[in-house]
Amino acid sequence: DQMRPGLTKDDIYKILGRPHYDEGMVGVREWDYLFHFYTPGVGVDPENTSGVEGITTCQYKVIYDKDKFARSFFWNPVFPKDAVCPPPAPTPKQEPQVIIREIIKEAPKRIRQ
Repeated sequence: DQMRPGLTKDDIYKILGRPHYDEGMVGVREWDYLFHFYTPGVGVDPENTSGVEGITTCQYKVIYDKDKFARSFFWNPVFPKDAVCPPPAPTPKQEPQVIIREIIKEAPKRIRQ
């Protein structure tokens, strides 16, 4: 499933689980989540006692309309304060690819890859 306007609270619960903050029970029109993304090069968050480097923390907010349908979605950086949320995925180191072609002696015009 994909986050999009028009989803119900049950739909979003199935995708993201329960909100990470206690928003109350009745008439709640926003749900908040915290996501931690692996981002090499980011220092240690001084407010996070785990002491783990390379983590960007982002808040994700879902706003519901009066009929309890999701209408708006917002990302907000928590750490670092100027982070892009969600951060771009790290690019994997590309290994050079070697294509080996072997010529079969019986049929020199055929190439097996």
